[in-house]
Amino acid sequence: MPAIAWVHRLLFPAGRVADADAAAADRHHASPEAELACLRYEMMLAVQQCGDAHRHRAVEKIRRAGSPMDLWLLRPEVYLYLAQDLGQCEANARLNAMMPRFERCVPEALATQARHNGPHEQHLH
Repeated sequence: MPAIAWVHRLLFPAGRVADADAAAADRHHASPEAELACLRYEMMLAVQQCGDAHRHRAVEKIRRAGSPMDLWLLRPEVYLYLAQDLGQCEANARLNAMMPRFERCVPEALATQARHNGPHEQHLH
């Protein structure tokens, strides 16, 4: 798949993290830089099937993110791109699949709040 290879080259240029799978498997002992690279990779893979304009915007913002919290804050925008191009159900599935990756990097209150897709206590009237 050329698109995945392109994303892999973007994230892991020669001389940087050589094996993304090994970093993902060992993320509990991985350096913050390796964790950030894994999060970037996951987010870029999530937007690969978006339209060109959305994909390019998202990839550029993901590449510029300097911390896991920056990537966490990009989720609403990534969700909008996914929902517009692939549908809301697919957007929910892709972002929910990323939640375990953020557990170590984002404060616990934020991580648990994002898992709830059900009705909220407060209603809009």
